Amino acid sequence: MERKQLWRRMLASLLLLSSVFALVQAEQLIVEEKSGGKTAYDLGTSPVLTYQGNVLVLKTSEASAEFQIPDLAMYYFKEGSPTDVESLASEGMDIVYLSDNVLYIKNFAPQTLVQVFSVVGVSLGDYRTSDEGALTIDLSNRPNGVYMIKSNLSTIKIVKK
Repeated sequence: MERKQLWRRMLASLLLLSSVFALVQAEQLIVEEKSGGKTAYDLGTSPVLTYQGNVLVLKTSEASAEFQIPDLAMYYFKEGSPTDVESLASEGMDIVYLSDNVLYIKNFAPQTLVQVFSVVGVSLGDYRTSDEGALTIDLSNRPNGVYMIKSNLSTIKIVKK
């Protein structure tokens, strides 16, 4: 039993170490979910990627997101900005990022329902993406804190600082 735990710790350490090296040059974290969703997250400045139990936690200068590891098909790092919509759109990838208190959602299916909730579950609004699959939500009038962004395929947590 001890040997099995040792191997698990070594594997987790190796994964974390490889993630750290990948973070040094990458500008995006790409998350592919088992449900079929694929989303790019801007790493911003000073990104930190950690594991907390079965949760992968990404923290950047602009926001943070948490992912249940059992729900992930894979995740990887990529160079390039998530605002480079042409290259990501050709890959069929959802794009979500927070910049200057504005939440940007791009490359979703047209008229996708996007809901915003406070950390305690209070609905702050229901929105629909445009016919082009894009949406911007101004959060400047909202206090700093944690917000849940829910679409038909996934729910992510962002932190407005």
